[in-house]
Amino acid sequence: MTVRALHPYTSNAPQHELTFKKDDLIRNVQKHSGGWWKGDLGEERQKWFPRDFVEEMEVLESPFGALQTGAVDLGRVEVSKNTASPVVGGSSECPYILNIYGSAVPFRVAVSTKQEAEEWEKAINATLKGSASLLVS
Repeated sequence: MTVRALHPYTSNAPQHELTFKKDDLIRNVQKHSGGWWKGDLGEERQKWFPRDFVEEMEVLESPFGALQTGAVDLGRVEVSKNTASPVVGGSSECPYILNIYGSAVPFRVAVSTKQEAEEWEKAINATLKGSASLLVS
């Protein structure tokens, strides 16, 4: 389950509790009694947070079904040339790579144009800065 922070919260025990900003998404939430739940935020794993500061998010059906599971930690993004230049679908080259850093292993995505890579980079960076509303057209 994923929840969204309604209010900011600053932990008094950072080794055991999450600190978060309004609108942060806390993933892999485990509900517990007593007003505190556990969840993941960025690099912080299974730490406590007050349930009154969050709301449960509606789960939307993915068009990819079971193929789309889990989440990717977002971090610094770099655009680079794809030296392997793979062919996708037998005809279209993807000459650019988005390198998304947020965990120990970068997440890499091939895209067809530099403009598309830069748009993704801008959208990811805006999201990281708490400006998720910029992604909505």
